[in-house]
Amino acid sequence: MRPFTYTRPGTLAEAIGAGRRGGRYVAGGTTLVDLMREGVEHPGELVDLSGLGMRGVRPVRGGGLRIGALARMADVASSPFVTTAYPVVSQALESSASAQLRNMATIGGNLMQRPRCAYFRDVSAPCNRRDPGSGCAAIGGENRTHAILGASDRCVATHPSDLAVALLPSTRWCTSSVRTDGASSPSPTSCSRRVRTRTGNTTSGPASSSPPSSSPHLAGPCVPDTSRCATGRASSSR
Repeated sequence: MRPFTYTRPGTLAEAIGAGRRGGRYVAGGTTLVDLMREGVEHPGELVDLSGLGMRGVRPVRGGGLRIGALARMADVASSPFVTTAYPVVSQALESSASAQLRNMATIGGNLMQRPRCAYFRDVSAPCNRRDPGSGCAAIGGENRTHAILGASDRCVATHPSDLAVALLPSTRWCTSSVRTDGASSPSPTSCSRRVRTRTGNTTSGPASSSPPSSSPHLAGPCVPDTSRCATGRASSSR
């Protein structure tokens, strides 16, 4: 593992500033740390978001829930608001990873995690997600668990989040964008845009490469418009 610096901002504005200077965000750490050990990720600075709060789960006016992006998967899965109104979300979270990881991993990290394709994690294999333009080894390789629909000639990885799959049946999910001054405003397209960048239709960079200027909370009675997502058998998410 290469040397890196560690920052723990106390405010959202500080976190955004750290991201703009190239820092990589870490919350639960259940995915990024593994990728660093495997040589897939080489951040020069880790920005720990765990001190920013954003862990609540509460109803919103007009129906639906607001879930903090830093809420733990286990806490959301066991929330009475979720188990009563959205049991499919609770069941998806309970089926993800292990109990130990669910106690650490965050909702935001789960939705924005990097692909779990074996070729993405094998630094000796070509992968457009890891090295844009290098090719996709999965297209002509072992791809039994990869995308059936919605893939492209650049990537056939499925979305790695079980939670994202559970959110697919609905189409009106939105996010609450929080500015650096702490004010919030609805942003109905940001979540769908961010979720789509984790699917086979793009060769986007790491989810953590953009400052967290939006989607610190997920809100609404439904889910991102992921109709263009690569679909297939998703692997367990963390």
